[in-house]
Amino acid sequence: MKKAFVLGNGTSRHGFNLSKLYDKGIVYGCNALYRDFTPDVLIAVNNLMAREIEDSGYAKKNILYTREPVSGTGSQKIMYDWKWSSGPVAISYACEEENDVVFLLGFDFQGTEGKINDVYAGTQNYKPVGSTETPYGSWVEQVCELLQRHPGIEFVRVYKGDNFVPEGLKGYENLRFMDYKQFEQELNDTYYFLCGGAGLCVRALDLQEVVLKFQMYQKEMVESGKWENGWSDSVLSDENNWLKMEVVE
Repeated sequence: MKKAFVLGNGTSRHGFNLSKLYDKGIVYGCNALYRDFTPDVLIAVNNLMAREIEDSGYAKKNILYTREPVSGTGSQKIMYDWKWSSGPVAISYACEEENDVVFLLGFDFQGTEGKINDVYAGTQNYKPVGSTETPYGSWVEQVCELLQRHPGIEFVRVYKGDNFVPEGLKGYENLRFMDYKQFEQELNDTYYFLCGGAGLCVRALDLQEVVLKFQMYQKEMVESGKWENGWSDSVLSDENNWLKMEVVE
């Protein structure tokens, strides 16, 4: 299964060590990310931002896509959805390059208490800290178009806090959400397993989640007559009955 990681610059990704993504899949990033981290693919649709990156010499050693690449700098012309914003263009690249699962980090959409929500606010080519938040309607429309265009790709939006979800992103079967704790577990392929009678085995990232799943399936099997005796709550609540293991694909 091919995994891709697309890094937006919303502040929700603060505190996550991006180096953990190396060797886990292709990493796509946007704009000033190059100052702190080198993704496999960098997108910059804003000309001022693109010129900063090109002037730094970054594109001579790394992949940079922009709308109007300057000859001799190493940057390349955007091939997919070039009229869109940098984040959605980065997601588009992840989709077109045949990834099965696309994780979205730092795609916060809304501002922070009405103010700009960006890791690089107040730096060169960015709005000052405290500026009015950037409207996110077009970002949502572009992401929705990708969700509809690629129904076979699983999109996972990683969030921190209360998981604000714009109305336009609700109801898609190929979009799910997880917090950073769950993301790190999935990143490391760490799961909880519980196996019981009649060949029943449940896997999940979270201990509570796997208990609930097991109880649900157990109830279905008991009611269908396939399993006469279920496991007691005391057995399920004892973590010693669980096996936490690493899954190697």
